[in-house]
Amino acid sequence: MSAEAYPLDWPDAVPRRAPSARERARFSRARERVRFSDHTFTRQERVSVAEGLRRLRAALDKQQARNVVISSNMPLRQDGLPYSSRREPDDPGVAVYFRLGDDFLCLPCDTYDRVADNLCAVAAHIDATRAIERYGVATAATMYAGFRRLEAPREPSWWDILGVSSSATMTEVRSAFKRLRGRYHPDREHGDTEQYQRVLRAYDQACRQRAREV
Repeated sequence: MSAEAYPLDWPDAVPRRAPSARERARFSRARERVRFSDHTFTRQERVSVAEGLRRLRAALDKQQARNVVISSNMPLRQDGLPYSSRREPDDPGVAVYFRLGDDFLCLPCDTYDRVADNLCAVAAHIDATRAIERYGVATAATMYAGFRRLEAPREPSWWDILGVSSSATMTEVRSAFKRLRGRYHPDREHGDTEQYQRVLRAYDQACRQRAREV
């Protein structure tokens, strides 16, 4: 899937909400129970990005979504997830790309003024869709029809994967390959086998293409 996790990769066909029209936090979580006089209250707090991601991934897992890309303007950690401690970006929108069966879908949301709340909104939407589906009137595929991408995303080129230009020298290609191979190696603490294999394939494609050009 060619969608980028960072910065925000918003779908062209979906209009953006004006910043002045975004809503304040709607989602919260119970923090602690506080006793005052003869009453006990549950203190609520605003959800964090980490909590929003947890809810979203749980909803996607229940839907059996594949090839998930969570795109936002939150900088990414080495493991590919957004930092939860960074300041709120000026644009808090999120766009969640994933595959459901044979369909490539995108659920974008910039209704709220915080990334965490927009993540929770997409998670709640997915959960609500699953709940409605249980009544047997419509399938998830039917309800997601409006979010279906018009065509399957193009596979990224080898230079996109390696992060170099299409005219990069082989010295630049090798340097990028070694750096990414080390970052994603499965033996590393935050390694990523899928990304590691993509990097290997991209480098192989680069070598074969440059050999034909000689």
